Amino acid sequence: SSDLVNWSDSWRRATLLNFPRALMVLVLKELMVQVLQMLKQKLFAIDRQPHEHKDMLVGFSCFWLLTPAILAYSNDDLVTVVVSIFVTICSFFADCLYVGTIWNVVDRWVAVAFTLYMFSIAAPKLPVLTVLNLIPLLGFLSFSRSSKTKQQWRFRHTLWHLFLAIDMPMFLAFGTYAD
Repeated sequence: SSDLVNWSDSWRRATLLNFPRALMVLVLKELMVQVLQMLKQKLFAIDRQPHEHKDMLVGFSCFWLLTPAILAYSNDDLVTVVVSIFVTICSFFADCLYVGTIWNVVDRWVAVAFTLYMFSIAAPKLPVLTVLNLIPLLGFLSFSRSSKTKQQWRFRHTLWHLFLAIDMPMFLAFGTYAD
């Protein structure tokens, strides 16, 4: 009987201590399922929205995505330079020159690959901050994606590019290239 009480008490303590961790794992798994379902839908469809249109401000803001290339070049990181230039070109094609075409799909694939690449080079030096950065990253992206009018999309998508132009070099400067 005392063994049963000891086991019961130990199980209760272990359960209470692990409950927040178990809940977080459960929530993260569900979030991952939702994200993967969304990616499956968005990565294979052009998904042209009526408010997306050729806009010179949005097109100009695509070139802000070159900011990581500048910092990477000064640190002799030619891989990041080339990849940043490629991301910029795909973004300009999808967001300005060829809106609502296969370039939207290409842009999404390239953006996901670049995000994973940037995550992989920033996380070793700034692991917690890199993970926490997903919150504003997904927030700004969602804000842009929730546009309903041309004016909203113009402002929000330009803001999305501005966020990236500041965010990516910060992780390179204070993470990847920091000594």
